[in-house]
Amino acid sequence: MPLRKCFAFLFVLGYCVCVNAQSRKVEGFVVTNSNDTINGFIYSKSLRNGTAVCKFKKSQSPEVNNFHPFEIKSFGKDSTLFESRKEYLRKSGKTGLSEFYKIVFDGKLDILLGNNNKFFIGTDTSRLIYYLNRKDFLYYLTNDQPELRPLIEEMKFTESKFVDLMIAYHNSLNITDYKAYLKNYSDVHLDIFAIGGYNLSFLTTQAEIGKAINYSTSYSPMVGYGVDFFPSFRSREAIFSINLQNRFLKELFQNQSVSQFGGSATYNDILYEGFVFEMPLGFKFQRFIKRNAKLYVMPGFIFKKYIPNQARTITDDISNGEVTTTVIENEYYTRSSALSFFISMGIEKKLKNKKKVFIDLNADRMGTFEFQRYSLSLSIGYKFLSFKFDGK
Repeated sequence: MPLRKCFAFLFVLGYCVCVNAQSRKVEGFVVTNSNDTINGFIYSKSLRNGTAVCKFKKSQSPEVNNFHPFEIKSFGKDSTLFESRKEYLRKSGKTGLSEFYKIVFDGKLDILLGNNNKFFIGTDTSRLIYYLNRKDFLYYLTNDQPELRPLIEEMKFTESKFVDLMIAYHNSLNITDYKAYLKNYSDVHLDIFAIGGYNLSFLTTQAEIGKAINYSTSYSPMVGYGVDFFPSFRSREAIFSINLQNRFLKELFQNQSVSQFGGSATYNDILYEGFVFEMPLGFKFQRFIKRNAKLYVMPGFIFKKYIPNQARTITDDISNGEVTTTVIENEYYTRSSALSFFISMGIEKKLKNKKKVFIDLNADRMGTFEFQRYSLSLSIGYKFLSFKFDGK
């Protein structure tokens, strides 16, 4: 079946996208233990929370260096900074090993993020940091500004709330030499787009045990619309969205066969014709390949509603020069609705007017013992409208 090769192609291409994302490099720097700054490129995989190694390449060098926390003081780029720090273990009174911690706020007091999204706090005069599992240590370190206590009592342990608290604390001390490394979150975002394309469907039905009937390929234009919903935890890079579409197409499957016995012949013409309403719900994972272009892979569920137009079998029996024609109204090959899985792959480009266009290749399969249906579609989409909501 040709569609199986398409499924394999989509999975392999999706894997390649993920591998490429992990090997992507961005401009950055490394600060050595002797306070020398080296500019170059940092591999994106090293810029994740809880990273154990900084994978770094100098600008003019083919060599890739793997720096561990005890080998350098810090690394990062303009919007992201990791520092090598040691946790003070309050229960045992001992000091942990050097690890990389992501800086959330850098000032008189520092807020850092470690493994499993654990928050830590430290001062700008010490390399030691303390785990913030309770608010008592926050009260202690900010006790010179008691008016902040109600703010601490109400706050949740999130990056934005820690940044708000630290800004309020430093401003109350008239300290302006601080920097927040807060993720550049955007509002909850909803994109609306129109799609048009072409669909190929393949059908096999089971006439009886061991005997399958293959039908001619159904070719049909496809039109529809959909939305991309970016939830509040997405970053401005828009690396994840929930995709919902409504698509409409027509299907026409036909099988013609002839059997002869002596001077007699039987001609069979089986036809299934109808319309299909499709509703794919996908989870879109995206990666930039250029500044305004992204590749994406999207697995998900697809619901199909079938609207039969006709389902019949015409049989012509020819014997002794006479033709006997019989028309039988068939049951449609499938039930009225079905739910299955799909996967798609595509490329999206942002235009100068802030609109977007994309090309999408989609494949799905569904069936039972009585039938197997494969579908492959190629569509072009245009995002023409966008809504933003308060994501805070």
